[in-house]
Amino acid sequence: MPARAAPSPADLKRAGDRHRTATLLAATGLLLAAPRVTLSQTKASIDMGASLVRYDGFELTNALTVTPTFESYGYRGSLNARGTLLRFESGNRSIQGSAVGSLFARPATAWRIETSAAVGGSSYADFASFWHVLGELRVNREIDRGNVWLSATVGRTAFGSSSDARPVFAASLSAAQRRSPSLLILLTAGRAFVGDTQYSDIGMTARGQYRKIVLETILGARV
Repeated sequence: MPARAAPSPADLKRAGDRHRTATLLAATGLLLAAPRVTLSQTKASIDMGASLVRYDGFELTNALTVTPTFESYGYRGSLNARGTLLRFESGNRSIQGSAVGSLFARPATAWRIETSAAVGGSSYADFASFWHVLGELRVNREIDRGNVWLSATVGRTAFGSSSDARPVFAASLSAAQRRSPSLLILLTAGRAFVGDTQYSDIGMTARGQYRKIVLETILGARV
Protein backbone atom coordinates (compact mmCIF):
# COMPACT_ATOMS: atom_id res chain seq x y z
CA MET A 1 0.00 0.00 0.00
CA PRO A 2 1.48 3.44 -0.88
CA ALA A 3 1.93 5.98 1.88
CA ARG A 4 -0.72 8.67 2.23
CA ALA A 5 0.13 12.26 1.33
CA ALA A 6 1.79 14.45 3.94
CA PRO A 7 -0.47 16.59 6.17
CA SER A 8 -1.68 19.88 4.71
CA PRO A 9 -0.40 23.28 5.95
CA ALA A 10 -3.73 23.78 7.75
CA ASP A 11 -3.28 20.49 9.59
CA LEU A 12 0.26 21.46 10.50
CA LYS A 13 -0.86 24.84 11.84
CA ARG A 14 -3.48 23.19 14.04
CA ALA A 15 -0.84 20.79 15.29
CA GLY A 16 1.45 23.76 15.95
CA ASP A 17 -1.25 25.48 17.99
CA ARG A 18 -1.63 22.36 20.12
CA HIS A 19 2.14 22.06 20.41
CA ARG A 20 2.42 25.70 21.47
CA THR A 21 -0.18 25.24 24.20
CA ALA A 22 1.41 22.02 25.47
CA THR A 23 4.86 23.59 25.52
CA LEU A 24 3.61 26.63 27.45
CA LEU A 25 2.02 24.40 30.07
CA ALA A 26 5.10 22.21 30.28
CA ALA A 27 7.37 25.22 30.73
CA THR A 28 5.09 26.70 33.38
CA GLY A 29 4.87 23.39 35.20
CA LEU A 30 8.63 23.01 35.13
CA LEU A 31 9.12 26.48 36.57
CA LEU A 32 6.65 25.83 39.37
CA ALA A 33 8.30 22.53 40.17
CA ALA A 34 11.86 23.93 40.43
CA PRO A 35 13.32 22.24 43.49
CA ARG A 36 14.62 24.11 46.53
CA VAL A 37 17.79 22.40 47.71
CA THR A 38 20.45 23.49 50.18
CA LEU A 39 23.47 21.97 48.41
CA SER A 40 24.67 22.56 44.86
CA GLN A 41 24.02 19.67 42.53
CA THR A 42 25.14 19.53 38.90
CA LYS A 43 24.80 16.69 36.45
CA ALA A 44 24.85 16.10 32.70
CA SER A 45 23.68 13.11 30.69
CA ILE A 46 23.04 11.89 27.15
CA ASP A 47 20.17 9.51 26.44
CA MET A 48 19.93 7.52 23.20
CA GLY A 49 16.99 5.51 21.95
CA ALA A 50 15.55 3.76 18.92
CA SER A 51 11.91 3.31 18.01
CA LEU A 52 9.60 1.84 15.41
CA VAL A 53 6.88 4.36 14.52
CA ARG A 54 3.54 3.70 12.82
CA TYR A 55 0.97 6.44 12.16
CA ASP A 56 -2.49 5.57 10.85
CA GLY A 57 -2.35 5.58 7.06
CA PHE A 58 1.44 5.97 6.85
CA GLU A 59 4.20 3.46 6.26
CA LEU A 60 6.25 1.96 9.10
CA THR A 61 9.46 3.86 9.85
CA ASN A 62 12.44 3.61 12.18
CA ALA A 63 13.66 6.53 14.29
CA LEU A 64 16.77 7.29 16.37
CA THR A 65 16.85 9.86 19.20
CA VAL A 66 19.71 11.58 21.03
CA THR A 67 18.84 13.69 24.09
CA PRO A 68 21.54 15.62 25.99
CA THR A 69 20.52 17.09 29.36
CA PHE A 70 22.22 19.48 31.78
CA GLU A 71 20.92 20.27 35.28
CA SER A 72 22.36 22.47 38.01
CA TYR A 73 20.61 23.23 41.31
CA GLY A 74 21.74 25.50 44.13
CA TYR A 75 20.37 27.34 47.13
CA ARG A 76 19.96 30.60 45.16
CA GLY A 77 19.14 29.32 41.68
CA SER A 78 18.85 26.53 39.14
CA LEU A 79 19.51 25.90 35.45
CA ASN A 80 18.00 23.18 33.25
CA ALA A 81 18.84 22.68 29.58
CA ARG A 82 17.62 19.89 27.34
CA GLY A 83 17.75 19.08 23.64
CA THR A 84 16.46 16.29 21.42
CA LEU A 85 17.55 15.21 17.95
CA LEU A 86 15.11 12.79 16.32
CA ARG A 87 16.09 11.32 12.95
CA PHE A 88 13.69 9.21 10.90
CA GLU A 89 14.56 6.48 8.42
CA SER A 90 13.40 8.78 5.61
CA GLY A 91 16.16 11.26 6.52
CA ASN A 92 13.80 13.85 8.04
CA ARG A 93 14.94 15.32 11.35
CA SER A 94 13.15 16.87 14.30
CA ILE A 95 15.18 19.17 16.56
CA GLN A 96 13.93 20.49 19.90
CA GLY A 97 15.67 22.43 22.64
CA SER A 98 14.79 24.31 25.81
CA ALA A 99 16.47 26.00 28.76
CA VAL A 100 15.00 27.19 32.06
CA GLY A 101 16.85 29.30 34.63
CA SER A 102 15.62 30.39 38.07
CA LEU A 103 16.85 32.75 40.79
CA PHE A 104 15.61 32.47 44.38
CA ALA A 105 15.58 35.34 46.88
CA ARG A 106 17.07 34.62 50.30
CA PRO A 107 14.12 33.46 52.48
CA ALA A 108 14.39 35.95 55.38
CA THR A 109 10.77 35.23 56.35
CA ALA A 110 8.05 32.78 55.36
CA TRP A 111 7.76 34.69 52.07
CA ARG A 112 10.01 33.86 49.13
CA ILE A 113 10.35 35.57 45.71
CA GLU A 114 11.52 33.63 42.67
CA THR A 115 12.19 34.73 39.09
CA SER A 116 12.55 32.45 36.10
CA ALA A 117 13.17 32.60 32.35
CA ALA A 118 12.51 29.93 29.74
CA VAL A 119 13.46 29.73 26.07
CA GLY A 120 12.80 26.93 23.63
CA GLY A 121 12.12 25.98 20.07
CA SER A 122 11.64 23.12 17.66
CA SER A 123 11.68 22.40 13.94
CA TYR A 124 10.83 19.45 11.73
CA ALA A 125 11.89 18.90 8.11
CA ASP A 126 10.82 21.86 5.96
CA PHE A 127 7.76 22.72 8.02
CA ALA A 128 7.40 25.90 10.05
CA SER A 129 9.39 26.05 13.28
CA PHE A 130 8.13 26.89 16.75
CA TRP A 131 9.76 28.99 19.48
CA HIS A 132 8.92 30.68 22.78
CA VAL A 133 10.53 33.11 25.23
CA LEU A 134 8.94 33.34 28.68
CA GLY A 135 9.68 35.14 31.94
CA GLU A 136 8.02 34.41 35.27
CA LEU A 137 7.71 36.05 38.68
CA ARG A 138 6.59 33.82 41.53
CA VAL A 139 5.75 34.68 45.14
CA ASN A 140 5.89 31.74 47.53
CA ARG A 141 4.44 31.58 51.05
CA GLU A 142 5.21 28.78 53.46
CA ILE A 143 2.25 27.41 55.38
CA ASP A 144 1.77 24.57 57.84
CA ARG A 145 3.19 21.46 56.13
CA GLY A 146 3.13 23.07 52.69
CA ASN A 147 3.36 26.11 50.41
CA VAL A 148 1.10 28.53 48.54
CA TRP A 149 2.41 30.44 45.52
CA LEU A 150 1.15 32.96 42.99
CA SER A 151 2.88 33.26 39.64
CA ALA A 152 2.67 35.50 36.58
CA THR A 153 4.25 34.66 33.20
CA VAL A 154 4.82 36.98 30.22
CA GLY A 155 6.58 36.46 26.91
CA ARG A 156 6.15 35.73 23.22
CA THR A 157 5.70 32.62 21.11
CA ALA A 158 5.50 31.91 17.40
CA PHE A 159 4.70 29.11 14.97
CA GLY A 160 6.51 30.06 11.79
CA SER A 161 8.29 33.35 11.18
CA SER A 162 9.05 35.93 13.86
CA SER A 163 6.52 38.26 12.24
CA ASP A 164 3.78 35.85 13.41
CA ALA A 165 4.86 36.04 17.07
CA ARG A 166 2.05 36.29 19.61
CA PRO A 167 2.15 37.76 23.12
CA VAL A 168 1.78 35.40 26.07
CA PHE A 169 0.41 36.12 29.54
CA ALA A 170 -0.48 33.57 32.19
CA ALA A 171 -1.27 33.70 35.90
CA SER A 172 -1.80 30.85 38.32
CA LEU A 173 -2.43 30.13 42.00
CA SER A 174 -1.18 26.87 43.50
CA ALA A 175 -1.10 25.23 46.90
CA ALA A 176 0.71 22.13 48.10
CA GLN A 177 0.29 20.40 51.44
CA ARG A 178 1.73 17.23 52.89
CA ARG A 179 -1.17 15.48 54.60
CA SER A 180 1.12 12.83 56.05
CA PRO A 181 4.77 11.81 55.64
CA SER A 182 3.73 9.72 52.64
CA LEU A 183 0.93 11.80 51.04
CA LEU A 184 1.31 15.09 49.15
CA ILE A 185 -1.60 17.06 47.63
CA LEU A 186 -1.15 19.79 44.98
CA LEU A 187 -3.98 22.06 43.79
CA THR A 188 -3.56 24.60 40.98
CA ALA A 189 -5.72 26.99 38.94
CA GLY A 190 -4.59 29.28 36.14
CA ARG A 191 -5.62 31.52 33.27
CA ALA A 192 -3.58 31.94 30.07
CA PHE A 193 -3.71 34.25 27.04
CA VAL A 194 -1.79 33.31 23.86
CA GLY A 195 -2.51 35.92 21.21
CA ASP A 196 -6.29 35.89 20.75
CA THR A 197 -6.64 32.48 22.42
CA GLN A 198 -7.70 32.24 26.07
CA TYR A 199 -8.14 29.25 28.35
CA SER A 200 -8.35 28.31 32.04
CA ASP A 201 -6.84 25.27 33.75
CA ILE A 202 -7.61 23.65 37.08
CA GLY A 203 -5.96 20.53 38.41
CA MET A 204 -5.14 18.34 41.36
CA THR A 205 -2.20 16.01 41.92
CA ALA A 206 -2.04 13.44 44.71
CA ARG A 207 1.23 11.62 45.33
CA GLY A 208 1.48 8.77 47.82
CA GLN A 209 4.33 6.47 48.77
CA TYR A 210 4.39 3.14 50.56
CA ARG A 211 7.92 1.92 51.12
CA LYS A 212 9.42 1.84 47.59
CA ILE A 213 6.09 2.04 45.76
CA VAL A 214 4.98 5.50 44.56
CA LEU A 215 1.48 6.16 43.20
CA GLU A 216 0.60 9.49 41.59
CA THR A 217 -2.85 10.55 40.43
CA ILE A 218 -3.44 13.64 38.28
CA LEU A 219 -6.87 15.16 37.52
CA GLY A 220 -7.33 18.28 35.42
CA ALA A 221 -9.68 20.22 33.18
CA ARG A 222 -9.31 23.01 30.62
CA VAL A 223 -12.02 25.52 29.72
